Amino acid sequence: MWAGSRTARVGQTLDGDEATRRLKANAVLHAIPVIAVTSYASSSDVDKARAAGGDALCAFTDGF
Repeated sequence: MWAGSRTARVGQTLDGDEATRRLKANAVLHAIPVIAVTSYASSSDVDKARAAGGDALCAFTDGF
């Protein structure tokens, strides 16, 4: 859903973790699945994605 940082409003940035938290906190949108896509696959990255409310993680390498 989100790749890197996106501009939410002029002067503000919204990273994928914060976007996921906001989506999952919304009563109407919380059921939308969030799949985190990353080239980093450390256990802390998996934990961070899950803590933000992500439903799945797709990790790939530069040789994808």
